[in-house]
Amino acid sequence: MYFIMNYQRMYLLLHVIVPLCLGMTVYILWRSEDLYILQQPISSTKLDYKPSNLLVYTLPDFLWLYALLHSIRLIWQADKRVWFWLILCTLLSIGTEILQLQDYIPGTFDYYDIAAYLMAFLIVSIHILILQFKLRQYENTH
Repeated sequence: MYFIMNYQRMYLLLHVIVPLCLGMTVYILWRSEDLYILQQPISSTKLDYKPSNLLVYTLPDFLWLYALLHSIRLIWQADKRVWFWLILCTLLSIGTEILQLQDYIPGTFDYYDIAAYLMAFLIVSIHILILQFKLRQYENTH
């Protein structure tokens, strides 16, 4: 039982907390003018170095959906409904981009964001399938 608790904590750290912190760091370092707390912009902490637009604008979207999907995987672990929630969250993320394209919600539509959402879904799905395969192998040998 101790091993399982440590595994879940490490999983939470690596696949949820670290990606969220990295996405937040990108926002704070290079997009602080976009951040508002209680309708006040956060004071600029921008660096002189400006990385590519993919890193600044698309990576945080990827990281946040990646973290959300992995947190859903932690919550719904053995339940087959995990796939429903993973697909729903991915489609909602893509839907926000489409709504931005139609000017129904504020923001800038970007095909790279859609690609990032699909990539996050694909990576998390592959990871879940590998974990399920290893679990079945373990159960068959013990």
